[in-house]
Amino acid sequence: GRTQNVKQSLRDCDRSFLGSSPILARAPGDLHERMQRNRALASSMVARAITNVSARPCERFREPRQGGGRMRRRRYSCSVCGRISLAKPEEAIAAVEASWLGATPPQPRFSIFPTQTSLVVVVGDGGRLARMARWGLVPSWAQDPAIGAKMINARSETVAEKPAFRNLIGRRRCIVLTDGFFEWEDRRTHKVPYRVHAPSSGPLLMAGLWDTWRSPEGAEPLDSFAILTCEPRPDLTWLHDRMPVILPQPAALRWLDTAGVSKEDALALAQ
Repeated sequence: GRTQNVKQSLRDCDRSFLGSSPILARAPGDLHERMQRNRALASSMVARAITNVSARPCERFREPRQGGGRMRRRRYSCSVCGRISLAKPEEAIAAVEASWLGATPPQPRFSIFPTQTSLVVVVGDGGRLARMARWGLVPSWAQDPAIGAKMINARSETVAEKPAFRNLIGRRRCIVLTDGFFEWEDRRTHKVPYRVHAPSSGPLLMAGLWDTWRSPEGAEPLDSFAILTCEPRPDLTWLHDRMPVILPQPAALRWLDTAGVSKEDALALAQ
């Protein structure tokens, strides 16, 4: 089991879920007792707006070494929404009626973490376009793109006040396409990863902001993004004190409409 790849590990976690009703997998010892104390997670939960999400443990989650070889544990991030997944990118693109202009179809991704590229939808001259961008916002005025590693999230309550984000709300909003995100429960001696997802395993449309950074040396422009966060649902407060802003499809389309939806109305969608 220690050398299984991430994709197989996620499939193993999925085996206890039948149909559209999430069921928490039974785990040995005190993990099972903790899960029993959180029975509310065994029923469908309504996230921000009308998006259903559920959480389950994924204790077997591992990451491969760079270049292959044996699997290793990764030092898990304490940031909210520090890992996302997207198993069916074409379905997610269709959910927001966007176009993919790449030469080859986007590939499934089962573990995407900050500084990696991920699939986002923006509005361009041709309408809603799906493109790859790096997770971790690098403002256009930044001197060093390394700053992006510190700006993977933006708090929806204060985003209009932050220099890196306030000028983007009115003109550079995006939807980050995912089908789940990971959080880790700190249990003193170790951390237990949970994957939060829709009971149907369908897309989760996260509100984001993006920008383009251009190197003074004239290198290829860098598109990057940050995910907006908000207070968690009561069902998820035991897991983390924040969660991504997840929008239903109609709200996601309005979030993308920078020409027709004002900055103030967009901020209201993200609360």
